Amino acid sequence: MVVSAETRGWADESRRERAIAATPPFTSWPAAALQRLARAARARRYAAGEVLCRQGARADSVSILVLGSAESSMSSADGRRIVLKLDAPGRAYGLVSMIDRGALTNDMVALEPSITLEISCSAVRAELAADPALWESVARLLNMRSRYYLEQMRSFTLDSLPARAASLLLGLLEPAGRGATGSVAIEFRLTQQRFAEMLGVTR
Repeated sequence: MVVSAETRGWADESRRERAIAATPPFTSWPAAALQRLARAARARRYAAGEVLCRQGARADSVSILVLGSAESSMSSADGRRIVLKLDAPGRAYGLVSMIDRGALTNDMVALEPSITLEISCSAVRAELAADPALWESVARLLNMRSRYYLEQMRSFTLDSLPARAASLLLGLLEPAGRGATGSVAIEFRLTQQRFAEMLGVTR
């Protein structure tokens, strides 16, 4: 881990708590639980291109992106790659592995210098065990993500390439759209290669 001015700024427990409280599934969690998670959280800095989570690895923490941006991607043995999603701050990773203790299903790669808050899986599980009603928020989030990926699979299989490109651009408005004069600008920096990987085609 690189210790920097950016990560030192996250030594403030109240700042960590606010970031966790703004990230699903934790947005509806009680203050006491958020305070305990904030105490358990540690900031970690990643350089552009560095892997936050690696496909096939075991997750020992839930990671929350609080600064920068990242991509979810999958690779085949022969080097082919597909980008599943681009993410802005407010995204939690590792929840599925926290639940089933299985391997991570995809890579997470920083697109620019980024910071995450790492909370041990045991700390999150402890809160869920203490208040089982909190599982509903986890279920809602994972259900939403499941619907997103099923729709993505349907689009890859059935839609024309222009329709998939339009759907992809619309999907980027939520994490990266910013109002502009008479339009909305998407602030992710997308190369032609990454755009092709998000469409499941070659450049």
